[in-house]
Amino acid sequence: MKEQEVKININGKKRVVEEKKNMKKNDAPPLQNEIDEGRPIIIVDETAAAIEKEEEFDWVLPDKEVIEKKEEKEQKNTSTSYIEDLRALNQGKPKGGKPSKSSWKKKSSFSPSKQWIISIMLAIGVGLGFGGVILYAMNIASTPTEPSAPVFNPIPDGEKTNENESGDPPAGTGSYTFPSLPVAVLQGGVFSSKDGANEVARTYEQKGMAGISIENDKIFVFVAIGDSVDAMKALGTEEEYAKDFLIPEKSWTGLTEQDVAMMEEAQPLFAELVTLSSKLLSGSSVDEQALAASRARAEKIASVSNESLSESMVKIKEDIVGAFTNVQTYASSQSKEELWKAQQKLLNITSILTN
Repeated sequence: MKEQEVKININGKKRVVEEKKNMKKNDAPPLQNEIDEGRPIIIVDETAAAIEKEEEFDWVLPDKEVIEKKEEKEQKNTSTSYIEDLRALNQGKPKGGKPSKSSWKKKSSFSPSKQWIISIMLAIGVGLGFGGVILYAMNIASTPTEPSAPVFNPIPDGEKTNENESGDPPAGTGSYTFPSLPVAVLQGGVFSSKDGANEVARTYEQKGMAGISIENDKIFVFVAIGDSVDAMKALGTEEEYAKDFLIPEKSWTGLTEQDVAMMEEAQPLFAELVTLSSKLLSGSSVDEQALAASRARAEKIASVSNESLSESMVKIKEDIVGAFTNVQTYASSQSKEELWKAQQKLLNITSILTN
């Protein structure tokens, strides 16, 4: 058997390498001896055929540049085929799948009018969203916190609190009694219910007269008050009834010093105004001397501040001063409307004194 020659191509240069094949002790004897002896060659397996074929084998190693180019080409082919596979997958996806980039661009191409509408809707939505957030933040900031429980300090025995914390004057120790006063009234009717009497009284007021309901055993509606029945008859019609009436005595206790001083002027001024206003309504002329005396009392009463009076006294003060103002206005204007306004205020005081 010939020695195997191995040819290796390294960087374009051929080199021959001679190599003897070593045989193990138990292997078959070399074929060369069998040829020399003239013995026939018997091939018992495929090993000898393989050995025979490998007698002439050239080992050619490719250049480095060729290898690199081949690798680049394979990578390029691989990436290209990968992209093509992805495109094929995307095209084969159902309608519910994620659209490809190219198809999305085609679908998202809107006309200018649609783009303006979408922009406006987005702007409105964003504005409403920011507005809601700001309003919610303002509501949170403006939500009142839970007030703390008030601290209660018990008052030790023997001490008293200030009962005038609301600004009202402290209760006094004085008292005053308004004496009974005989007068004449023009009666508009007798009623069994307070509501019916009040409704008739309002009807007289709407006519430009006076009217008030007074409960004294029965419920009466008084339309005017004066010093005589004749004066009342001159004011009424067949529907009204003129009669004498006694204003009962009225007492107050727990009054302040200012309450008592005011009532001492109000009691005579009330009687003077009842007489003066009824005579003027009957057609009499103004008595300047009586008007001057009433003016002096009205000025004293008006000088007392409401803050220094009890609540019940404030109402009397306002009505008595107002009645005098109306009578004085009539003296210069000759308007009977002012006298009826004075009559209404005097009837208000009559109701306080009677009830």
